[in-house]
Amino acid sequence: VINVILNLFFVIVLKIGVAGVAIATVVSQAVAMILSIIVLFKNNGAVKLKLKNIRFKLSEFILLVKIGVPSGIQSCLFALSNVIIQSSVNSLGTKAMSGYSYEMQIANIVYVAMNAVALACMSFVGQNYGSGNINRIKKIIMESVAFVSAVGIFFGVTATFIGPMFISLITSDEEVVLNCQQILYFVALPYFLCGIMDLVSYAMRSLGKSFTTMIICIFGVCVLRIVWIKFVFNSIREIWIIFISYPISWFVVIMAISTFLIITLKKLEKQYGVNILNKDSN
Repeated sequence: VINVILNLFFVIVLKIGVAGVAIATVVSQAVAMILSIIVLFKNNGAVKLKLKNIRFKLSEFILLVKIGVPSGIQSCLFALSNVIIQSSVNSLGTKAMSGYSYEMQIANIVYVAMNAVALACMSFVGQNYGSGNINRIKKIIMESVAFVSAVGIFFGVTATFIGPMFISLITSDEEVVLNCQQILYFVALPYFLCGIMDLVSYAMRSLGKSFTTMIICIFGVCVLRIVWIKFVFNSIREIWIIFISYPISWFVVIMAISTFLIITLKKLEKQYGVNILNKDSN
């Protein structure tokens, strides 16, 4: 709410344009941070923040680095591959750029809905990994895959066929609407694959396999898409050719991470023992 209000204030009232939007973003994030800290101080549960208990622990720091740094590197490289995608779209002209811009606004709605499921799955997997309940982890992952697929298919299909109708209300340029629709066919329609990819990736991180996940995602998404742009798109310069690489890369990563996930769970079963797990579940 603060972000929206400040955007209007800086842009319309003070007329400082892009700089105003940037300031509004930073201020709203700062307010969100302060409010979150206040909530943690007032909380009486497991997440209550106490200044006297804040200590530096090397073992915890190393664990955070092992899990967090690969995830950060992966996000940076994803951003780099997106820059290359954007550059390829830009080379097709302003109408392609506009179509891509509109598509991203529509597809983001689908992504947020699926990502919520993936984040919930990550939390539950981490909790049960801590208690050694591997059987429950498998059940959580399977049910979450079914749930995120249903969410992704519903919102993806809806966005693909209704989205262009809303875009046509914003612009009368048929080529822009067509470009947006073409991208939606190859991104939003199979978007449930992206939801599954995120879900199994998050599950792997919850099991302490952040580095493995990073390597798979870098090669399966970033490298694959860059190679696709270099060889396929440069041969067939059509906007839809760029975005065929999306579902292909999602599927490749799903297969690779799922294989490692199955191997990891089997090792954990042997480590903890099936009988103990069954007893814990009871």
